[in-house]
Amino acid sequence: MMDYINELLACNLTDISKKIIKKDVIFYDACLIVSHARKNQVSNKYDMIDYFNEDDLIILTDKVLEEALNINFRDKREQNVQYIKQLKQKVSDIILLKESDLENLLILKHSNKAYVRSIIQHSIKGALVDLPMNYKKPIYDNKILGKQDFIKKALSILDIVKRDRGKVSILICLLVMKNIKNKNFRVISDDYQCFNYINRIFNKGENLSRAYIESTAKIVQQLYDSRIWNDKCTIDIKQTLDLMSNKEHYKTKYYKIIDGIKCDNLITKKITNEQLAFYICNRMVKIKY
Repeated sequence: MMDYINELLACNLTDISKKIIKKDVIFYDACLIVSHARKNQVSNKYDMIDYFNEDDLIILTDKVLEEALNINFRDKREQNVQYIKQLKQKVSDIILLKESDLENLLILKHSNKAYVRSIIQHSIKGALVDLPMNYKKPIYDNKILGKQDFIKKALSILDIVKRDRGKVSILICLLVMKNIKNKNFRVISDDYQCFNYINRIFNKGENLSRAYIESTAKIVQQLYDSRIWNDKCTIDIKQTLDLMSNKEHYKTKYYKIIDGIKCDNLITKKITNEQLAFYICNRMVKIKY
């Protein structure tokens, strides 16, 4: 199955570089590929596909794809592949970006290999900032920059992060891509730790690029407010939220809306799907995440 999906999402590095510059770039987290691949039993459609448009370039890193397809049940793996195939028809493209290609991708923009390797070194340092120095010490040794197999050795350091490897992969690619073009990116994830991780490391200081992390709840509100789902009622919205989550609630960041005015205080709270659907349909909140 991996061979098939590799072929489906294949794209040469020159085209990837051009698309990153021209298109709206969205990174998809593994957890939401699995969730969004569940069909609505009433409409027999994928609800979340409505969110995407023809200008979107969706990037799946190889580590994210491995997580999405690393499921014990064959029918679930096939379900995820079918969703990716249908989504590919809706957007500009879906491409598989392998971490091992990052060095060659950057060289298309910056011909100086030493400079390119310093970018990757700095990006890995940023991604591992929370780990003790004894784990990440090899990436601080500048001798690694001159190694013939630099990218292999550098990426092996990342593999010490086993549980959150997909999340780390997204951040590394973001940190590298901003050196191709400063722009705003989107990351789709329901992983609250992913939200905090990327915000804290990527969205800081005077970085000219920003990554906007969007949860299922935020996407649902955007679809409802944009009138794409103007025929849906509270029950429909709750059914979608139930379908997208195995839990009965979402940990949500939101602003209250009172008399049509957004309040200043950001609230972080677990809300049941029923409550959240009611708030969305009655325009009582503005969801941040």
